[in-house]
Amino acid sequence: MDLVAPNRCELHTAHQRDALFARLGPDPLRRDAVPAIAFERLRRSRLPLGAALLDQRIVAASAT
Repeated sequence: MDLVAPNRCELHTAHQRDALFARLGPDPLRRDAVPAIAFERLRRSRLPLGAALLDQRIVAASAT
């Protein structure tokens, strides 16, 4: 897995961007973050912890 650069680069409409963000997990770095949501998603995941932390459906840092 190459983590140096994005594996896809696409242009999206505002609607497509919103749909993409809706699939992402919570951003634990936001001031209004609710850590319990991320912790629960990590707890329920069957992935190894390192892989779960990389899965943006579970936890995702947003650029917004």
